[in-house]
Amino acid sequence: MQEHLTKRGKITFGTEKVMIEESIKAYFTNSFKGFWKDGDVNEKIFFLTMTGLLSFSASFILASFFFAPLDIQLDIAVLFITLALAVMIYEHWNKVDREKFIPYKSINYVEYVEGIDYLTCPRFLIKYSKNDEEKTRYVVMPSNFMPETEENIEEIKQEFEDRDIQIL
Repeated sequence: MQEHLTKRGKITFGTEKVMIEESIKAYFTNSFKGFWKDGDVNEKIFFLTMTGLLSFSASFILASFFFAPLDIQLDIAVLFITLALAVMIYEHWNKVDREKFIPYKSINYVEYVEGIDYLTCPRFLIKYSKNDEEKTRYVVMPSNFMPETEENIEEIKQEFEDRDIQIL
């Protein structure tokens, strides 16, 4: 079984199905491994900068939330709930699924989307059939700034091609 790291976990190619495992812990582990352990000085500086900025931003937002008046707190809570609902509605309309195991025989095709540097990460969109309905499973790859991302993407493409699955 071939195993490849993704942004949020790993994708494993078994004999009859593809297995996708994702978790928050795996996201941080893969980021640390990619940028800190496998990276050179530039990747380490990038990792430290992003960690510092995220820590500062989270602390600032949390402190602002607790010291804000009640009406502002309600506005912020409504904003976060609205954003969460928007994501859920988008995923429902586009038939995005969180399926962990997808049999090869149910995969119609795989679409590869190149990410936009500094904005989005490269990703695979696995289009498959389930209960006579076409569904989509996103597999987000690490940032192009992470070492070995391009090689990993090529290996995953090759895995799909070896199983006669069309890649667009």
